[in-house]
Amino acid sequence: MSSCSTVIPFPRTRRKCSSRCTRTVRPFEFRCLGPDTPQHSAEWLRRWPLRKFPLLVDGERNVVETSIIIEYLQLVHPGPVRLLPADPMAALDVRFLDV
Repeated sequence: MSSCSTVIPFPRTRRKCSSRCTRTVRPFEFRCLGPDTPQHSAEWLRRWPLRKFPLLVDGERNVVETSIIIEYLQLVHPGPVRLLPADPMAALDVRFLDV
């Protein structure tokens, strides 16, 4: 089982994504971007040149944007707690709240 590595500098998106990784019972590593970690910034730019946040790295797959990360985790690494409702219309309402 591969671990999820996240590169997320903003507190709001960090909380949302890290809590979802925790709920799927996936091990993950938080990587902060800043002057003390230039290697993280270089890796982030290499993996996602559009410079969007957050970025989830799962093996060799790069997943960006909080809502897409949450959906990806639900599909690929489902845990004991559903991250999105099974009903498609209810899931749309949840996604709307995520914006």
